[in-house]
Amino acid sequence: MTETGLLGRALSLQETNSKGIWRNMKDFGLVASILVRILVAFIGCTHLFAQLFFADFNPMATAVGLGAFAVAGLTGLPVKRSAFLTRIGIYGGCIALLGTAGGIYVHYAYYDTPGNYYAWFITVPFAAGSVFLMVAAWRGHTLR
Repeated sequence: MTETGLLGRALSLQETNSKGIWRNMKDFGLVASILVRILVAFIGCTHLFAQLFFADFNPMATAVGLGAFAVAGLTGLPVKRSAFLTRIGIYGGCIALLGTAGGIYVHYAYYDTPGNYYAWFITVPFAAGSVFLMVAAWRGHTLR
């Protein structure tokens, strides 16, 4: 059985040993970064489209959405192709994290009611994924 493509090779049973540990960690890292990119882009998309759905402009959510698209789309470019766009993606990720921090501040400063908790189950994976993509892009450019 021959499987083509990165995802097929990384997820095939032929690439694991008897304990199920992945032999080719490079493929695992690439698949993990693809999944994290999808997650970050999806959460950014929800921040942007929620404003349209509720007809409420929020600058923090706009920063999160645009920064998420920047970090998900621009940090995955090959190193030799575009270092400038990768830097833009890293800066976009920083803007997304600042927008997230601003949204958390606004939520707890102005909507302080008992039982009104912030959406940490969405925020923590988004922030962790953004940091993961930014660090991977930074390491890709500094450790050539």
